[in-house]
Amino acid sequence: MANRMDLGANGYLHFGGHFDPEKSPAYDLELQQRTGLCKLALIVCQQLLPKVQAVVKNST
Repeated sequence: MANRMDLGANGYLHFGGHFDPEKSPAYDLELQQRTGLCKLALIVCQQLLPKVQAVVKNST
């Protein structure tokens, strides 16, 4: 995915993308890493939420 913005008076924003078949292994790895990061973020949120809720409850 790519984007760019014209520097002219109108300042149009362009979105697009391109696919390079030779980079397919790199794309796959990036998706695996992003998916893994999302899974870790979910675990962290699930662990932190009860603790934050307990702090809020005890502070009132």
